[in-house]
Amino acid sequence: MDNEILLALFDTEQRINIEFPGVRKEQRPHVIRFVSEPKGPHFILYSQLAGADVEAVIVEEKAYFTRLGEVEWKVYAHDHPENLRELLVAQGFEAEEPEAVMVLDLEEIANRGKDIFALQDRPRAGADQNITARAGEVKIRRLGSPPSSKTYGGSRRPCGRKISNG
Repeated sequence: MDNEILLALFDTEQRINIEFPGVRKEQRPHVIRFVSEPKGPHFILYSQLAGADVEAVIVEEKAYFTRLGEVEWKVYAHDHPENLRELLVAQGFEAEEPEAVMVLDLEEIANRGKDIFALQDRPRAGADQNITARAGEVKIRRLGSPPSSKTYGGSRRPCGRKISNG
């Protein structure tokens, strides 16, 4: 599958249309923010900043979250502007270690006819994820979630006024 299509699908399903229990989703003109009253976690999961005054949007979001507490602004490699991470750091956000997103085309795996891989991610903060893929059989188990036919990997950390690369 084409990377542009995968990134658009990821953005739509895991950043734009996603909902989290107990977290209020606020769609603003340039960002989608998630607010968990009263103490957090609070995070900006998606930003569409083309044509916007990026620094003004950052200042506006910082001001909004100042009364609520810490916020994490998720930045992915395909986000624009390309220097968004640097602009956030210049405005006082703290950069975190980069994270990764793993995408697995299950139809392609099922058509290969042999064992492909078995992966067990090390548990982080009580989360455990096991993924096993074999021809004709794909099992994905994520603790606390129902079985799924696809997965996007990444970790959520306690929010700080931080940037997290996806």
